[in-house]
Amino acid sequence: MTTEYTLGLAFAHTSDGLPVVLLIQKGEGRPHAGCWNGLGGKLHPGEQLAHGMNREFREESGIDVAPADWLYFGILEGIGWRVHLFAHQMAPEKSLDLGLYAHRKHAGSKEPIAWICVRDVMGERIKVTPDLPVLLFLATRALHCASRNEPVLYARMSHFALDAAKGAE
Repeated sequence: MTTEYTLGLAFAHTSDGLPVVLLIQKGEGRPHAGCWNGLGGKLHPGEQLAHGMNREFREESGIDVAPADWLYFGILEGIGWRVHLFAHQMAPEKSLDLGLYAHRKHAGSKEPIAWICVRDVMGERIKVTPDLPVLLFLATRALHCASRNEPVLYARMSHFALDAAKGAE
């Protein structure tokens, strides 16, 4: 049986135009503990993908993004698990105060969240999950295409070989 998850990358700009992404720091005892990653989690049985993304994002951040406002851009999968990938661009008129979210915990989340500069993730200035830089690239490309009414690249990535190698150890 395959366990289904969602992962969302929400992008915004600071008041001075700096592109940022909302990330959560993985807690102790979880895979990639201490690393920053997109927000998301396990889907409930029968739950629609975008509704699950909305629920998980709201639980972890306190921000409500309508299910229709999430752009589905791909799947990351391995043996027994599948992560549905979503992206969202916050409205441009909503400039952000980075200090408001800096390493804070939302009431619904046990882990800190923060708006982090995209260049810090891509430049490896912070500790992130191994796939996050490529997911950021794919998400920003998908949002760019969607904003121009161009076809959106749909990505399907597999960890089967990696999972099989871990099982052989």
